Amino acid sequence: MANDKEPVWSKIKLRQSVDDILKYGPSIEVIVSDVIGGPNVNALAQIDTGAAGTGISKPLATALNLKPVGRGEVHQPGLPPIHAPYFRVRIALPSGDIETDVVGLITLDPPHDILIGRDFLARCRLTVDFTAGTTTLHIRATP
Repeated sequence: MANDKEPVWSKIKLRQSVDDILKYGPSIEVIVSDVIGGPNVNALAQIDTGAAGTGISKPLATALNLKPVGRGEVHQPGLPPIHAPYFRVRIALPSGDIETDVVGLITLDPPHDILIGRDFLARCRLTVDFTAGTTTLHIRATP
């Protein structure tokens, strides 16, 4: 018999070259879409434990034809604060979909179109092995 009070975890194991992890940090392929419909777009997401929030590149927001749900002040290292739009998106992972608000980032560089921050990672366990080129992401299912 299952204990309904125990959290359910999904495990995603990622492989990257050691050089890619050192250059970009851990990355994961995701599918991004507007929560109200529209196209699904494959995107490479950078996992950034230093970022407070999750962000999306301007080209991807344009490709998805996203409409802002709000605006807020964004702080990025080494840059003055800016006011930027927020969008509501669905991020599909191998373990399931997560709906979340993301900030529009004009400074997100290729090859990444999504930046996964601590707001997203708060429901995860993350292990990065730089020597082996593996990242394991355990995502807690929401009840």
